[in-house]
Amino acid sequence: MKLSTPKRVGASKGFSAQMDDKKKLVLVLIAIVTSGGIVLLLSVLQQHALSDLMTNLSPIPSAGGPGSLYIPPEDPPNWSNFSNIYVPPGASYTDTLFTLLKLNGSIPCHNQSTNFTKLHGLPKPRKGKVSLQYNTKYSLDLVAYTEEGKRRCSGGDYFEVDLHSDNFRSRPPTVDYGNGTYGVELEVPGSWAGVFTLEVSLLFSNWHGMDQVELAINETFCVKEVMMTKELHVVLNETGVLDSVQQIPNMNRCTKEDFYRPHWSGRWTRGWFDENCKPDKEKRYRCLPPEHSSCEEPWCFGPLYRLESNGWSYSAHCSFKLFERDEAWECLNNRWIVIWGDSNFQDTIRNLLLFILDWQLPSNQNLAEFQLERKYEKFFINPYRPDQSFQVSMIFNGHHLHWDNGEGLRTLNYQEHTDWITMHFNGTKAPDTLIMNSGLHDGYHEIDAFIEEADKAVEWWLGLYKQIPDDRKPQLLWRTTVAPAGLSRSMPGNPQKMESYNHIMMEKLKAVRHEMPVKFVDSFDMTFPFHYTNEFSDGGHYGRAPGTPLKPWYRSPHWYFVDIMLAHIWLNALCPPNV
Repeated sequence: MKLSTPKRVGASKGFSAQMDDKKKLVLVLIAIVTSGGIVLLLSVLQQHALSDLMTNLSPIPSAGGPGSLYIPPEDPPNWSNFSNIYVPPGASYTDTLFTLLKLNGSIPCHNQSTNFTKLHGLPKPRKGKVSLQYNTKYSLDLVAYTEEGKRRCSGGDYFEVDLHSDNFRSRPPTVDYGNGTYGVELEVPGSWAGVFTLEVSLLFSNWHGMDQVELAINETFCVKEVMMTKELHVVLNETGVLDSVQQIPNMNRCTKEDFYRPHWSGRWTRGWFDENCKPDKEKRYRCLPPEHSSCEEPWCFGPLYRLESNGWSYSAHCSFKLFERDEAWECLNNRWIVIWGDSNFQDTIRNLLLFILDWQLPSNQNLAEFQLERKYEKFFINPYRPDQSFQVSMIFNGHHLHWDNGEGLRTLNYQEHTDWITMHFNGTKAPDTLIMNSGLHDGYHEIDAFIEEADKAVEWWLGLYKQIPDDRKPQLLWRTTVAPAGLSRSMPGNPQKMESYNHIMMEKLKAVRHEMPVKFVDSFDMTFPFHYTNEFSDGGHYGRAPGTPLKPWYRSPHWYFVDIMLAHIWLNALCPPNV
């Protein structure tokens, strides 16, 4: 059976048509609601916001192959939305965000800027120390004030909240209530009790991160100012000893169902680490001695040393297995993986090959300079067991011309691009795995254009997926866009915009999950704790090879383990435990 390339439809059936009536409604509201009324309305919304942040997502696996459909259960699990804006009950994230941006500038307080902030909800200091209990959620209010000392009455500020210690790094969930107040949630598992730093930085004010569309880094509206720093003491019980309940906050290894949760709120942790860890001749960080080479369960499982992270590993609502070489080959053997995504996939596949599978470099290549192409069809053979291999088809979606940039989802507007995708599903053998993302290239486009393209992209992929026979449907995995790092925090695809676009895309994929079941890997949450500098990323990539001649390092050492962790998480999604 030959599959046809699904035709693209216009926006008349998508978001734009839906917004016509909503725009009229917004105009009526503006006419009848005073600025004071808006402030009152938003204040009321804030009071109910925390209890309404929980949303339901309900995929349950049925018997069958990797692409079998999923039927929602009667009592779906409560999974946090972790939205960056407050979405009223019954409303969609996309409509809510679009309306907030269209209303921005319609009342005087929209034009005020944040000068300083105050944080409410922490325990009162005792003997100069703010102490928190472990395994306890603290809901805090971060309030923005103008230079005149007045509370701001509108939202749109993008605060980067960082909670870290020597052994712990996370991005606490933060939500914009739309009235100058931002909710922040803190929780530290007992295993990592100690002295922490809570740092709040303002990256963009007044939604200016959503304005960035120029083709270069633009610092005009980028604030990048640390608004507050607090020392917090997470304390144990009086004995100072953790029992099993205190140590493990319901943390288990990730199963298949865990990857149907779109929004993650995890943390990077480490136990023992080498304070004097230095890179070797290849600029690699191989610092863990044999007695500390394994994971500290339940935070991860397996050979920790293979991350080359000096002890760091990532966990979310569940924890991940780190694969030994032979286990990874068993997982990938005979697979055909089609990748539709940005240049980050070039790094992740290379790191999978070299740091997990111990694949051998071509004789004329070295680690620092070896790079896979943006578009390729390759078989990779296990050098230790030649009977094992897997195939990768890389389809770059940064631009329909694979050497160019700046299109993202718009690549599906080009017939030759969609024909190339469809061709992979027309042979006698079909791909069993499809991994996709919408990358930083979509940051060059404003929100109304992105929403339209997201609607069309989901419809196109759904049309293709429906044409594939049930016994040949591939396993689907969506990887969110990473958090742009260092100097790139002010690029068009900046953290404020990419977090919002991630939410939009995941909302639209969730809407068709009963017809096209997609697993999720939240790369944005994974990368955020390390996005403040260029120590871990060149700006848009967290997996550049050690010793790379590329900027900003030019062969000087940098950390590359975040992307290796991502490759292990892929393996967890593709080969979860049988439970």
